[in-house]
Order: sequence, then structure tokens, then C-alpha cells
Amino acid sequence: MTELDPRSASPADSAPDEGLSPRAAAEAKKAAAAKAAAAAFIQSAGDDYGNVEAAQPRDVKKGQRTAVIAGLIICVLVAAGVLTYLFASGFFNKQPVAEETQRVPLSDARVIAAFDEVAMDAPDISQYAYVSQDALIGPKFSDIVLNEPTNLGTPGNQIVTCEATATATFKNKGVEINVPVTLPFEYSNAGETWVPGDLVVGEATAVPLASANASDILANLNDILTTNDPTYGEAMVDASIVKTTSDLTIDGGPITVDLSKTVESEADGVKTSELRTSTVTLNVA
Repeated sequence: MTELDPRSASPADSAPDEGLSPRAAAEAKKAAAAKAAAAAFIQSAGDDYGNVEAAQPRDVKKGQRTAVIAGLIICVLVAAGVLTYLFASGFFNKQPVAEETQRVPLSDARVIAAFDEVAMDAPDISQYAYVSQDALIGPKFSDIVLNEPTNLGTPGNQIVTCEATATATFKNKGVEINVPVTLPFEYSNAGETWVPGDLVVGEATAVPLASANASDILANLNDILTTNDPTYGEAMVDASIVKTTSDLTIDGGPITVDLSKTVESEADGVKTSELRTSTVTLNVA
């Protein structure tokens, strides 16, 4: 495509064609004159024609633009502060809390009933010397404490457990045996109830209810004396008990025993008889 330069036009180029009507010829002359005038104006304007100086904004618009920019900066700073606070407080790290399954609470009556249904063997009291070995009566549960439920596993596969602690007591006329026990419970969603598990038994402790049996102690006197002093025990083995003084309480006390023994011997065909006597004090704890 070729560009046309209006400055190269001349009135001669615009002369009306011959053969036109007088009116058409007049119009053609007017058009040619207008073109010539425009070409002359453009030529006189030179290279600056068509270049428009950039419009300068007024002071009012400058102020409005500055206010808008300042407002945007303030909004950015406020948003940054809010985000910083939320990150510091761990807001974005919080996981949604799963809705807890509604369950029937574990009541005190249910716990007591579960303890009453427990089958628990009586402890062995043969280790406790010189106390009554009569059959123990029990258990009787006391000091029952129900702990808070514990949630195990994920919300979709959750196991809820709870523990109850107590003291199981056995006794006869001479001794009381206290055993700490724990009874676990697990919640059954199907049955909507708490199911007790196996009883966990702790270490037993003994409390005397009566003084030690002095007759049982004296029946074992030979072993007691020999354990304390082998030489003395051999010298007084099977001695007769002449007198016994006992002052035993639940906390123990002394037993005083008068012993007598006659020992026959023979040397060089001569027989002799020796009377041995002794007083022994046994301190019972």
C-alpha cells in the first residue's frame, strides 16, 4: 500500500474535468480550492503537525491518587498484622474437632455392681508367722474411685476406656489383708453400656487384728533358739517349759520363758546328772 503525501498536491492536479455541467464544474473548483488550502496549511505546520503535548493532571487529581495509594498501604499493613497474629496463635494449625459420640455415663452404681460381681481369690497368709490361719472372709471393696474416661484411637475407630480403683479387704479374727485393685471398663457402642474387664491386683499388706499366738511361738521354740544361737539351742534342745509370762499386744511384746533340762552323762564308769536351767526372753514384733 502506498502512502499519499498531501503536501505534494497542487491546484492543477485538482482541475475539474472538462465536459462537466456548469454547476458540477463549480463544485469541483470549490473542492480543489479546499484541498489546496489544506495542503498549504499542513506544509506550513511542518513536522510538528499531529504531535499533541501530554495532558498534565490537575493538582486535585494528584491529591486523590495519593490518598488512594496511602489507603491501600494501610490496608496491606493491617492485613499483614492480622495474618501474623493468626499464624502466631496457631489458628491455621488447629484441626477441626470431631463431634464426640454421645454415650451413657459410667455411674457409681454401675461400678459398685461390677466390683460386687468380681471373682477374687483370697491371698495366701501362710507367710505371716504366728497369726490365725483361719479362712479369710472377703473381699469387701472400699475407697472406690472412678477416673475420667480416656479416648484411644482415631474418631472413626475410637475406643473409650475408664478405670476404677478400690481396696479389696479380707480378714479373719487375727489379721486383715488389704489389696489395691483396678477394674478397667470399655464402652460398647453396640450395647450402649460399659463392659468391665479383668481385675488387676496389686501388692497386699497385712494389719494385725489380734496379738500373735504365744502357744504357736513356744511350739517352735527349738528352731527359734537354734536360729538365734546354735550352741545354746543344742544345749537346751527339748528343755521343759517351767513358766511362761506373756505380755503380747497387737503391736507385739515380750514372752518370758523359764526352761529346765536334766542331762545324764557317764565318764570312767561314773554316771552324773546335770540340771540345766535358763530364762529366755523372746521379743515379738
